[in-house]
Amino acid sequence: MKVKPQPSNPDRVSRTKLDFVASRRRILKGLMAGVSVMATAHCPAVRAQEPRSEQIPKTDASIVVRTTENIVEGNWVWLLNAARDSSIRRIYLLVKQDENNFESARTGRNLRSGELLVPLPGEKTAEGWDNMEWLTEFLSRAKSFDIEVHAWWPCFQDAIASEKFPHARYKGDQEDVFVDPAYAEIRDRQKNLLAALLNLYPFDGVALDWIRYSSLKDGANGPLGQRFEVVTGRKWSTEAMADPFLQAMWNDLRARETADWVEDLLGELRPSHPTVSWSAFVLPWMFKDVAQSYRHLSAAGLDALQPMIYWKDWNEKPEFTSEVVSPAPFFLTGRTTLAPTIDITGDLSEIEAALDYLPHDRLGHITWYHHREWTADDFTKVSAIHATFQNARAELYGEETSTPQHQPLSTRLERAAFPPDASMWSLVCLAELHQRKALEDAEPVIPVLGLHRFNEGPLESGPDVWYNSTAYIDALLEFLNNQQFAVIPAAQAAAYVTSENRETLPPRPLVLIIDDGSGTIVQHFEPRAAKANFPYSVAMVTEWVNETEGSEIDLGNGLKDTIVTWQQVKSLSDTGRVDFMSHTHAQHRYAASGRSGTEAAPAITSRLWIESEQRQETETERLNRIGADLAQSRAILEQRTGKQSTFLAWPYGMHDDAAENVAKELGYTHFFEFGGHTIAAPKLKPHRIMRLGVMSPDEVVPLKFPDDPWVQQRWWLTFLRWARATMSIDLMEAALLQLESEQRDHPEAVITRAAQFLLNGHATLCFRQLTVLRNIYPHDATVHSSVDEFEAVYQGLV
Repeated sequence: MKVKPQPSNPDRVSRTKLDFVASRRRILKGLMAGVSVMATAHCPAVRAQEPRSEQIPKTDASIVVRTTENIVEGNWVWLLNAARDSSIRRIYLLVKQDENNFESARTGRNLRSGELLVPLPGEKTAEGWDNMEWLTEFLSRAKSFDIEVHAWWPCFQDAIASEKFPHARYKGDQEDVFVDPAYAEIRDRQKNLLAALLNLYPFDGVALDWIRYSSLKDGANGPLGQRFEVVTGRKWSTEAMADPFLQAMWNDLRARETADWVEDLLGELRPSHPTVSWSAFVLPWMFKDVAQSYRHLSAAGLDALQPMIYWKDWNEKPEFTSEVVSPAPFFLTGRTTLAPTIDITGDLSEIEAALDYLPHDRLGHITWYHHREWTADDFTKVSAIHATFQNARAELYGEETSTPQHQPLSTRLERAAFPPDASMWSLVCLAELHQRKALEDAEPVIPVLGLHRFNEGPLESGPDVWYNSTAYIDALLEFLNNQQFAVIPAAQAAAYVTSENRETLPPRPLVLIIDDGSGTIVQHFEPRAAKANFPYSVAMVTEWVNETEGSEIDLGNGLKDTIVTWQQVKSLSDTGRVDFMSHTHAQHRYAASGRSGTEAAPAITSRLWIESEQRQETETERLNRIGADLAQSRAILEQRTGKQSTFLAWPYGMHDDAAENVAKELGYTHFFEFGGHTIAAPKLKPHRIMRLGVMSPDEVVPLKFPDDPWVQQRWWLTFLRWARATMSIDLMEAALLQLESEQRDHPEAVITRAAQFLLNGHATLCFRQLTVLRNIYPHDATVHSSVDEFEAVYQGLV
């Protein structure tokens, strides 16, 4: 556990962004000073002079016993008594050696990783650890003290397993010995040992450790190296890893492998040991080269994740804690709570500062680690820290605050109104924030613009909503240049949302994607994009493309459009600026559906009517049709361009989970959809990337922020809804700071601050705010509509 790995980019972690981290603290304190509890007079249900105990999340203290000499020949009695007197509820006990060359003070020999420190049937036990009587009594006495004992189990740093399975062996950068979990026999050995452990000893839980790799190259020569080539079309190499997208895919592939093993392990052992809890010690999520994903491990069903926040080990400050825990609302799903592990030997003031950043509503417990022997002073320190921490939480959850001014609809400033299907006004607001330097050191937000087809002419001259005039495209490209947006390939955005490595992005990134493959791309868009040197992607419906020019598709309403030829596709691809992704082969259509075939519905999401058999498709037939189509589309694009793409733009932006799962099985990794917001990674589903539709109604709204201060305020109030949808705390804070003081109590501002509470891990305070807001405006449909919209967008975090 006590390791000092180097991150993939040392500058990424050493540059902690103190201003950014400090802003998180300012945001939280500002929320509490403003309207955290709000109108107690309007909402008796939340009035309290003292915080009710049920309103304050409880957090227990746990300790890690790494040095097993502490638990021999009676010393365990002192340990249990000290833990009980310090209100420690949980002890993590090392039962399988984690590091090589650890010298045992009792036996005088070096332990090797993987040696068992408790006897198991048919297995060799480390010298001096072959007596199980003390452990049986220790577990019994701990239960009588109401103290849980969890087995700390390092998994894949295992020299013993490497001798049994030498083909799976590899060495780390510090000559530590590991085994590759991509091999089934490695996973099975760990599972069988854990099953034997739980069958013999009544542990209350298991804490998995070393469920990761040691460095970027590990696993490249094993089964996952082969799978990587199948998925990406590239052999693993150091040159391939220089591509941010390929590196992100490699780390994600390995992270999924270990998480899948955890899911299988829990699925097999939980039924026979239903009361045992499962957690995992994990490195800070920024260490991507070890391929350990909080999101995947949480989805695997763990009860807790225990990030090892040893800021001194990485020459950091306590504020590093904020970077580690701030994405927790997105990483943690289902039953998983956060249980950060902190070195108890650190400076007391630094530890207390670090605890300020913890997300209370997802916090299970705090684990205290000690590399050597525990002392009475250590236990006194733990007890004092937790008393201070709980008092601070009581103050946070019970603080009385001012009541916001009620603003009737008749006098309240209205949000700006924009035409339906117009989205580009939000990009104008984002550009204005950049110009005001309001997003310095903020987490990146990547607008992904979705276009379709183009016509020669002035503004608003297109024949339908899917057309943009050349006048507007000229204005748009000039706007992007003037506002210093950096247009990047779709793969670069996908790399970021997968890896969360900010160093892969330039300032003010933006992506351009054009659906369908209209011939007007070659006529009107490409010459302009080439002049600006802008990269972009084209989502192709491969069935529509022919060898000769003049191929047409029916757009409906009497409109037709020509499609690019394969020669044009190859020419665009060869520029190096244009890449192609699937828009399906032949599923971009409405087709006969329903039980009688009289309905017209999107082919991807519907069971179609089979005319020859006078029946509707079965669900299996629908998914087989989709799978065959997507496989054909990807194969054709690879054949025609000589390049492999794992991206798919869903027709009409519509799909369902079953169709997405089919696409994933075929090697598609990222899916582009349409929605009213951008992306700000990592969010709930980083493989789903939303786009802002650029359509004819956008041409009504000038690509210029208004000069009138009153109109500006209306724009910012509308932008708050858009900012909330990105789930970016920093973007919301930047927008809130643009409001004049009289707008601070505007319902849109109050809802936005509630969103910040939720994203900071304070769900209790968030929904307390929303409840009060509903009560302040009991009959205001506009306010209730905004609250409903917020809850719908954020339902995945609740």
